[in-house]
Amino acid sequence: MILLPTMSPNRLKKLLKLTLFAIAFGYIEAIVVIYVRRFAEGWAPPPSEQETIWSLGFIALISNPIIPDSTLLLVEQSRQVATIIMLVAVSWLATKSIKERIFSFLWIFSLWDLSYYLFLKVWLNWPNSILDTNIYFLVPMAWVGPVATPLALFTALALLGGVLLLRRRAEVQG
Repeated sequence: MILLPTMSPNRLKKLLKLTLFAIAFGYIEAIVVIYVRRFAEGWAPPPSEQETIWSLGFIALISNPIIPDSTLLLVEQSRQVATIIMLVAVSWLATKSIKERIFSFLWIFSLWDLSYYLFLKVWLNWPNSILDTNIYFLVPMAWVGPVATPLALFTALALLGGVLLLRRRAEVQG
């Protein structure tokens, strides 16, 4: 069994386009979050001081909104949902079968998130450590935990999505 089969030039171009989209979108996400952080600075206690509803240690849901202004919180939550919709839509448009769409989504979602952290490091020199607490998502409430959690999760999912996408495309070609 070959883990990473040879791809046709057209399929390789498609994977490259998905990769470029994911990295560029990760850059945009980092820039938006930089603005949101500056705008909302000092509004709420840090996630570590919030009431925890549910926790696995490496990820937790907290009760109080990180952004206490209800309008701005709704705007940010809707932006996050729109981001996921865009990632799904690009995966849907780029591939034909449901399996390829799932694999493409895993690939671009993972690269998008990893790029986001890379560009936060470039622009803010943050995180200082992979153990720094971060807010992952605000839907339906704040998801928080160490930066290490998404880095590990999305590295694994990027590898899984990429390998499955390459293998699936090789099956389709063969």
